[in-house]
This record gives sequence, structure tokens and C-alpha cells, in this order.
Amino acid sequence: MTRVWMRELSGWILAAAISLISVAAVAASPRAELLFRDGDSLVVAMLARSVLSGQPLDWAMSSVLFVPESAAFTALDIVLPLGTNGVLAASAVVNLLALYGAIRLVAGRSRPGHAPIAWSLLALGAFGASAMTEVSSSREALELASLQATTT
Repeated sequence: MTRVWMRELSGWILAAAISLISVAAVAASPRAELLFRDGDSLVVAMLARSVLSGQPLDWAMSSVLFVPESAAFTALDIVLPLGTNGVLAASAVVNLLALYGAIRLVAGRSRPGHAPIAWSLLALGAFGASAMTEVSSSREALELASLQATTT
């Protein structure tokens, strides 16, 4: 049982490393404009900061379901002593880790002759490599992998 947990933990640690590298590459590219300054990306940060300020809320919510990512962003904002850009970057890493979790869930349990953790990491690595190759700062560019790093 301990070996299974160690393999899973190793998978999550490697997924975190892949996520950090991918987000760092996106943040260092022209796509950083979408990650740190785009209005759609900042609505979650604005909502979280509004909630944390303790002031009355004057928000008109859209039909977009962004409650889970708002909760995650708010939790990161409380825990991490970073500015808005730092919390947006941490949120991007969490988004990619959530993607790994979804891939890992679909991959199923380990069985003899199968390596779901390795294949899940390979899939996340391929996704991260795709995100790292996207360099357009345009919202209309058909570069979708790096959008996984944004908060919306």
C-alpha cells in the first residue's frame, strides 16, 4: 500500500514540476498579456479581492460558472504572500495540476502491465509543451493550451 502512495505522490510532484515549467514559459512569452492583464483573466482576481476586502459586494454575476476557480484563487490569495500577478501564476499552476488530476482519474488504477501515472505525466507534458510553444498575445489566436493557465 505504501508503494502505491509513493508512486502517486511522485506523480503529483512531477506534475507540479511540469506545471511550474509550463506556466513559467507562458509567463515569459507574449501570452503573459492574457495571463496577467486580460479582463477575462482578472475578473476572478477582482472578485476575490472584493470578497477579501470585507466591503459590501456590488457584483452582477454572469452565467459563467467560475465559482470553483474563484474559491481556489481566494484561497491562494489568503495563503500566499504574493501580489496579484504572483497569485495569478500560482492559480495557473493549480489549473494545470487540476488537469493532471482529471487525466489521472481517467487513466484509472494501476494494474500489472499498465502505467497510468507515467502516461498521465506524459499527457500533461505534451499539453505543457503545446502551451509553451504558443507565443501570440492575441485573444483570437487559435492557441488554446496556454489558455488553461488563465483563471477563466
